[in-house]
Amino acid sequence: MNNTVISDVPRYLCCQCGVCEAVCPHRRIEMIRDSVGNYWPAGPDKCKDCKSICISVCPGRKIRIPDKSDDSASYHELIGQYFKIYVVKASDRKTQYHSSSGGAVTALLQYLLTSGQTDGAVVTRFKKNHPLEPETFIATSSEEILEAQGSKYIPVPACRTVRDIWQDREKRNKKYVFVGIPCQMNGIFYAKQRIPRLQHQIPLTFSLFCGRNATLELTRYALKQHNIELEDIRDIKFRSHGWPGKMTVVTKDGQTHIFSRRSFLIPWTNNFFNPDRCTTCTDVIGENADLCFGDAWLPEMSDDKAGLSVVIAKNKKAARILEQACDSAYIDIVGDLPIERLLFSQIGQFKKKKSGVKSVYFMEQLRGRKVPQLTGRLPKQTKEALIYTFLSYINNNISKIPIFSWVNMKIPMKFWDIISHPFKKNVVRD
Repeated sequence: MNNTVISDVPRYLCCQCGVCEAVCPHRRIEMIRDSVGNYWPAGPDKCKDCKSICISVCPGRKIRIPDKSDDSASYHELIGQYFKIYVVKASDRKTQYHSSSGGAVTALLQYLLTSGQTDGAVVTRFKKNHPLEPETFIATSSEEILEAQGSKYIPVPACRTVRDIWQDREKRNKKYVFVGIPCQMNGIFYAKQRIPRLQHQIPLTFSLFCGRNATLELTRYALKQHNIELEDIRDIKFRSHGWPGKMTVVTKDGQTHIFSRRSFLIPWTNNFFNPDRCTTCTDVIGENADLCFGDAWLPEMSDDKAGLSVVIAKNKKAARILEQACDSAYIDIVGDLPIERLLFSQIGQFKKKKSGVKSVYFMEQLRGRKVPQLTGRLPKQTKEALIYTFLSYINNNISKIPIFSWVNMKIPMKFWDIISHPFKKNVVRD
């Protein structure tokens, strides 16, 4: 009998990605959502039929930091190999305005579908009757791509949908694009190693920059600043109305509430209510993906209030797709972005996840906890980043204490804005 993720992977290491459910050949593992919006694998502790495939693909247990594999590409220790870095926006202005950051992901997926280069895209939307419950599905039309538009700042077990791709006979000769966050890209990479046909079925992956995810408690806190309870929501958009976007909430009484993202962003930048596994993550952009997408948090690009996307092409194939989509008028390539400006645009995230992460590993091991196995090299750790990351770690763990959570819900956002002021230079700015 072999162990499974149920017995081998503690919850504080679980990415909640769902790849274990996706690869289980006997469908014995299922991601179950708990009362506060987290997803955990449920199933047998041991299994004798598959040589622990679920453990071997788990991105919570190990993180792949890829080395340079193409001599024609460039390399930087914070983002790995890259071929080219672009500033991009959707050619359709409505798509650009209603997306989180320029609409590049939406426009590229529509181009790939229309041109016949893919049969569908694995994307996520909110369920119609459950506005804070994510639903990952395979979009096969431009209209369905638009349903998945916008950010979802909650745990999403997106990889579970891969099971339908490799087990459904009708899908075995089709090709799909997978869209997710860095930890999910890691899981997809390992799944392709164990199930070789997935290399043909998912030839292209899109990663969304991630500074750390948020639990549902962060959304609860943000809404309480506006006297809205989670239970009263009928619809929610974390980012809408241009860039950098506003939170838009429709309550069950039919009223629409539009307010600044600061009520969400300030506790997030103070590192409250992050899932445990996010604190040991070392990947900002999705180094194992083909294309990586993020916000252009740069003063020279803040004038475009419809939004711009920073897009990293990790290989020649990815760069070619971008240029073809531009030629076909799905996206506009505004220009190239120097690596130094990319790093500056995400400086806080690189400090937490790269040049200061060893302080978190030290603290976790001091507590007797396991830490992810790293395959690859971390960059040099800096004193400033180590201190900042340590404080972030303390904040996140304090926010998990029930009495703190109860008290925090009653503290005005302005309080956290004031005490976090000394660290503003270290975080992504809105």
